[in-house]
Amino acid sequence: MITDEELNEIEARANAATPGLWETCIAPWDDSISIIVKQTTVAKLGAPSCDTENYLENAIFIVHARSDVPRLVNEVKRQRAILETVRHYCETETDTRELYRMFQGAEGGLKQEIDP
Repeated sequence: MITDEELNEIEARANAATPGLWETCIAPWDDSISIIVKQTTVAKLGAPSCDTENYLENAIFIVHARSDVPRLVNEVKRQRAILETVRHYCETETDTRELYRMFQGAEGGLKQEIDP
């Protein structure tokens, strides 16, 4: 399980990274891959070698991590908030019918109550 501290560290690293839409650019002279944000290189992967046959896939992963990681952090926080709501309700209420009603259409009802 990821602790709150670890989740905060992941979020801090994502927030510290260069903002913006990240893209890849393959240099035609040596096949190296640059990670580009707003026409500025933020990272460069060396030319492929026999040890790195997935270098293009690696670059695509890195580029998408810029937007995927914040989305994943937000989803973990949302799920934890739902779980905390359920835990609190189960500790304080005896009638579970209301909890069932909260979860009917959870994407609309409960999600709206929990999301900031």
